[in-house]
Amino acid sequence: MPLITTKSNVVFTKEDEQKLAELYGKAIGLIGKSDKWLMLEFSKPEAMYFQGREVPCAIAEVSLFGKARSEQYEELTGALTQAISEVSGIPGDRIYISYSELGTWGWAGHNF
Repeated sequence: MPLITTKSNVVFTKEDEQKLAELYGKAIGLIGKSDKWLMLEFSKPEAMYFQGREVPCAIAEVSLFGKARSEQYEELTGALTQAISEVSGIPGDRIYISYSELGTWGWAGHNF
């Protein structure tokens, strides 16, 4: 049950979001999760600064129920960074990926 929230100061078109949804759906398998439960959120362009300058940058915040191994996160970080860079043109060294592991997750009025 992952949620990936992508924030950037670059505009993502509907086509960009659909392409990222496809790429994220494939990438999430790297940590043993299914795109069947993948939820995505794309924030509207925000004022964001990186290294003190307002240059194109992005962050993908990944929340997931449970845990993954360090090497799985390493692979997922590479795949998400590549996806964002490919779609937006933002260089990989201006993209952050963060992870939150959650022990409780609610769905359909109940908790797992």
